[in-house]
Amino acid sequence: MRLYPPSVSLIALLAVLLANTAAPRSAEATSALALSVPEMAQVSAAVVVGTIGTSRQEIHPIHARPVTATVITVDRTLAGAAPPDLEIRQWRGTLNGRTSAIPGDPSLEPGTRALFFLRNVDGQWFLTALSQSVFSLGTETDPRLHRTVDLALFVRTPDGALQRLAEPLPVPATLSAMESALRGVTLRGEETTP
Repeated sequence: MRLYPPSVSLIALLAVLLANTAAPRSAEATSALALSVPEMAQVSAAVVVGTIGTSRQEIHPIHARPVTATVITVDRTLAGAAPPDLEIRQWRGTLNGRTSAIPGDPSLEPGTRALFFLRNVDGQWFLTALSQSVFSLGTETDPRLHRTVDLALFVRTPDGALQRLAEPLPVPATLSAMESALRGVTLRGEETTP
């Protein structure tokens, strides 16, 4: 058995630590443009209040990645058009040994009542802007709105550069204030892919 002097062992340990520190890490946050309520509505097909139901996982037929489809029972449509029940698709889940996730895409907890900004692409429903798109509702007569934005948000400066925001853009505090903010906003509607 060959023994190395303590200085060689220390150098080897430092080399391993430096290599581990300098190694690239996987991204743990998603960057996105910060959208105001009118901007988010304009790129949506519908803004709805609904209750989160059950979810199921499937493999996307083209991209071969897990997708979670969560049923939403729509109580009220605030803008655009939506059916009474729809499935929100998210790139998340583990199925057949494959895992898919986008940091900043919110968890949809069954039984929770929330307000959703939704896109409709080729007949399938998606959150318009990840965690910016979901507001939980309080139990007051005019429910208070709350959202947790888990994204690195940016805005464009007048010269076109991107600037990081410390906090999300301000949003209406109550459901009635959200309804007022949506008045007169034209939604995009259903999108199709070429």
